[in-house]
Amino acid sequence: MFAGAVRETVFSRVDIMRRINDQFVPVALKAALVNNPPAGMEGAFLAEISRSKPAPQGVCVANGAGKVLAWALSFDDNAQVPKFLDYTLARHKQFPDAAKPVPTQRFMRFPGQPMAEVADTRARLPRLSPHGKNEFCPATPPKARGTLVARVWGRRVEKNGRLCESCISQENYIEDIFDVPNEMQREIARLANDGQRFRLPENFVRHLATYTYLGQLDVRPVSPPVPQHRAREHALEWWAAPVPSSVKGSQRWRITGKSDVESSHPGRGDGAHYHHRVTLDWRGFIDLRGKAILKLGLWAEGQEQLQWGNPRLRLVKEPDVAHLMAGRFIDFNSPVRYGIIGAPVAGKNVWQGKGPPPQSPGPLGGPGPALEQKMQRLQQGLRRLAQTGGNPRPVQKEIMAFQRLMQQGRRAEAEQHLNRALALVGVNPPRLPRDLEEKLQRVRAEVERLLRDGKKAEADRLFDNLLRELKKP
Repeated sequence: MFAGAVRETVFSRVDIMRRINDQFVPVALKAALVNNPPAGMEGAFLAEISRSKPAPQGVCVANGAGKVLAWALSFDDNAQVPKFLDYTLARHKQFPDAAKPVPTQRFMRFPGQPMAEVADTRARLPRLSPHGKNEFCPATPPKARGTLVARVWGRRVEKNGRLCESCISQENYIEDIFDVPNEMQREIARLANDGQRFRLPENFVRHLATYTYLGQLDVRPVSPPVPQHRAREHALEWWAAPVPSSVKGSQRWRITGKSDVESSHPGRGDGAHYHHRVTLDWRGFIDLRGKAILKLGLWAEGQEQLQWGNPRLRLVKEPDVAHLMAGRFIDFNSPVRYGIIGAPVAGKNVWQGKGPPPQSPGPLGGPGPALEQKMQRLQQGLRRLAQTGGNPRPVQKEIMAFQRLMQQGRRAEAEQHLNRALALVGVNPPRLPRDLEEKLQRVRAEVERLLRDGKKAEADRLFDNLLRELKKP
């Protein structure tokens, strides 16, 4: 439920967590799966939860038959949190199974702001059982062989230079996990083929910068999910240089570079606004074997600035549990450190079926990795359109339709509008044949070598000769 807000206010309390572990079966559900239930036995359970939800997220308690006893979005005050547990235990005593109809009680704030209850459909849910040999859990779908699974950690640095010890607040500490797809790895391998220092692809750098930030999802500095946001990429430049490798059959590349990304929103309908900028210096390594990344290790240090929320929240005397949906005001400007490690997916998490592996939706039912990459390409196309004086209105119309359908959970229809927007900005040109792609990379590598050697005049002549060849009939 509003993961950062509820973790800070409810699940950080020792007395609450002791009771939950003793008297309940705690389950953390992915909001994306609750909002877009998959097929199968878990999907039936998630659909039953989704049917009665008062908002896309929340805290809910269900009985052993999967019938929802109660929802709460916030609480009148801190004392009402344990009383909500008492309330749900009493309801469980009254409705321990599906033998009789189980109406769902819902609260905007418990107990002072009740909402309309939701009647039971009387549908019987399938009995949960272990997955079969060829089945997978929708919470952890298998990935294509070779997919790089990366884990990121981030922490704010105190004025004395030490890492912030508190891991409760979302502006102090983050953990996340994401994938680096095979196509992105192959692009890096192609650039590394000559064995010379090269600049890493911007889409790869942007992909990693997407996950290195503190705070909640809405303030993500790269491709934030908030409609009508403003984003700017000041710097995304990483270089790879070959160094000796201790792993047989692989080549290690030392990574150095910088990322400087920024996003903001002048003010949403609820009065909340934000500004977020993350500037990091990076170093680390990538081990390549063939066309895939064998191992990834990165370290980043820099400065992060974030202001988020409705300024009126600073004046509110209510406890944070009373307005979990609105969150709390965040304002910090601090040094930060991040680390990323990555390795190929292995074991039972490798997709063994035919065709592409299934994809789980992104956070809050938002875009998954494939759609996020399309959204990043769309942003690039919009920047080019602005630079050339093109008309952005047709593209904006498709983007608005995409956002509206995503909010409604209609992902397939939403992606059609996203594809139309991509076509309008022309960011889906036909892929070059491999031999032509390799020739272009050799030209770039030669130009970069000349510039490193201080031979700018020779690099200019190389381009001039190519341009003269273009003019020939």
